Amino acid sequence: MSQRPADIWSAHVYAALGVLSYLFGFLISLGICVWFWWAYWPYLYSDMTIWWWPIITVPVYYVAAGITAWALFGLIIFLLVYITTLKKIDEGRFESAKTPCLFWAIVSLLTGSLFASIFFFLAYTKAGELTAKYGPIAIPALLVPTPPPIQTCPNCGNPLTYEAKAGRWYCGVCSTYL
Repeated sequence: MSQRPADIWSAHVYAALGVLSYLFGFLISLGICVWFWWAYWPYLYSDMTIWWWPIITVPVYYVAAGITAWALFGLIIFLLVYITTLKKIDEGRFESAKTPCLFWAIVSLLTGSLFASIFFFLAYTKAGELTAKYGPIAIPALLVPTPPPIQTCPNCGNPLTYEAKAGRWYCGVCSTYL
C-alpha cells in the first residue's frame, strides 16, 4: 500500500469502484457478444433471420455486428472513464478529475447504473475537498509524509527511534525518552 494520505485513498477507491462498474458492464456486453458469435456462427452468411415481436425480421449478421459494436462501444466508454477520472486522481490532478467525475455520475444515473453514479458523486465531492486542501494539482511526492531525520542519543551515541504515540525520541540502549 502506498504512503498516500487517507483522503486521497478514499477518492481513489470511489473512482475505482465507479470505473469497475463500467468494466463489469463491458464484460457483460463482451460475454453476450462472444456467446452470440459462438451460437450463430454457422448462420452468419446464410439468409437466416431472427424474429422479434411484433413481426420484425433481422438477418443474423446484422444482429452480430450490432452486438459487437455495442461491446466495442462499452470498451471505449470504460477506457474514457478510466482516463478521465481514476488516472487523474492517481496523478494528483484533482481539479481536472472533478468535472469528469460529475459527468460520469450524471451519465450513470441517466443510464440506470445507480452503483456507478453513487461512487462517481462521492469521487466528485472528495476531489473538491482535495482541491481545497492540496490545490488543483498535487505533486505526488509532496503527499508522502517524510520521516524525521535520524538522530543519535547524546548519552550513548546510538541511533534513536521516533515514537509517534509519545511524540518523542527513544533510546533503546539507555531506555529513556528524549
